[in-house]
Amino acid sequence: MKNKLNILFIVTSLHFGGAEKHVVTLLNGLSRINSNFFLTFLKEDDSLLPQIKKDRLKEILFCHISSKLDLSCIRKLAYYIDSHDIDIVLCTNQYPMLYGVLAEKFAKKSAHVLIIFHTTLLMAFKDRLQMFIYRSFFKRCACVIFVSKNQEKYWLEKKHLPVQKSIAIQNGIDIKHFEFKLDSDQRHQLLQQLNFSNDDYIVGLCAALRYEKYHIDVIDAVAKARSKGVDVKFLIIGDGPERGNIERHVSMRKLADAVVITGFQEDVRPYIALCGCMVIASHSETFSIAALESMAMGKPMIMTDIGGASEQIEHGKNGFLYEKGDVEALTNYILQMSSKDLREQMGQQAFKSVREKFSLERMLKKYEDLFQNL
Repeated sequence: MKNKLNILFIVTSLHFGGAEKHVVTLLNGLSRINSNFFLTFLKEDDSLLPQIKKDRLKEILFCHISSKLDLSCIRKLAYYIDSHDIDIVLCTNQYPMLYGVLAEKFAKKSAHVLIIFHTTLLMAFKDRLQMFIYRSFFKRCACVIFVSKNQEKYWLEKKHLPVQKSIAIQNGIDIKHFEFKLDSDQRHQLLQQLNFSNDDYIVGLCAALRYEKYHIDVIDAVAKARSKGVDVKFLIIGDGPERGNIERHVSMRKLADAVVITGFQEDVRPYIALCGCMVIASHSETFSIAALESMAMGKPMIMTDIGGASEQIEHGKNGFLYEKGDVEALTNYILQMSSKDLREQMGQQAFKSVREKFSLERMLKKYEDLFQNL
C-alpha cells in the first residue's frame, strides 16, 4: 500500500442536508490514515464548505455540470484521477456515483470507486425510475457503504441490489460538541424570545421543513394532546419550502400560541436544550443524525419506525417508536412524555446509547479500516 492515499470525494453539492453534513464530518475527522483529500462539486451550492477545516483539503474542483449527464465533466474527472494519482473515489449517493464510475472507466489509472448510500425508500416515481438505471452502476463499485443495518438488509434482501461488496457503517456524531447546557439566564432569555415560559413542556422537531418530514403529523398530535388537558408546546427548529403550509396548518388548528418556528439556526443546540423530548415524524428517513444529536443532549426520542430508527431507539427505554402516519400513537407518546421523571430517565438512557454505539470516533475508525483494506 502507498504511504499516502489520495481520496477524491464527489458530491452533487454541499447544501444543508444530512448526507452533506456527513461529508463534512468525514473530511474534518479522518486523520488516522495518511491521506490527501480532494473534493469535487457537480453543482454550484457549497453552503457547507466553510464548515470544512481549511487544512483538510488538498484541492477543490468545481465541475459546473450543464446537463444530467455532462460528458465534459466525466472527461475532466477522468483526467483528474490520472493527474492527481487518485486511489479512492468516494461518492455521496447515486448521482455522484454515476460520474465516479464513468470517470474511473475512462481514466488510465485504476481507482476504487465507493458509494456512501443514504437512501432507503424512494418515494417519487422519478426516483424509482432513475434507480432502475443506477442499479448497474452499484455493481461497478468496489464497495457500497450503507449507513444503517436495516437499510443494507432492505436493499440486498428485498430489492436485490447487485453489489460486489457492502458494509453498514452507522452514522456517528461528536458527542463532546453536544454536551451543551444553557445556564438559567440564557434559558430564561431564549424562552422569552420564543414566548414560552420556564415551566412549559416543549416538544421539539429539528429538521428542514420539507414534505417528507411530516411536521403536520406532530401539529395534529399536539392539538389532540392539548385537547386532553396537557399544555404541550411545539418548537420547530429549522426552515424550508414547506414553511407556508406548516404555518397555515398551525393557524387552522388554532395553535398560534403553542407552536413556534425558529427559522434556520446555525447552532441548534440552545433550542434542543429547551425541549423535554424530540420527535422525528418523517415518512422517509434512513438513519437520522438529528436524532443522535438530540440523544447526545440527553433528550428522549419519539420516532417513526422506519429506516434505522430501531437501531437507535430501544422502544420504551430511550424513547418510543410508532408507525409512520399514526397520529393517535404519536399523541399517546407525547402524553406519556409529559412526565418529567420519565423524560429524565429516558434521556439518560438516550445519552448512554449514543455514547456506547454512535460516537464519531467509532464511525471514523470503520471508514479508515475500510480504506486501508481495499
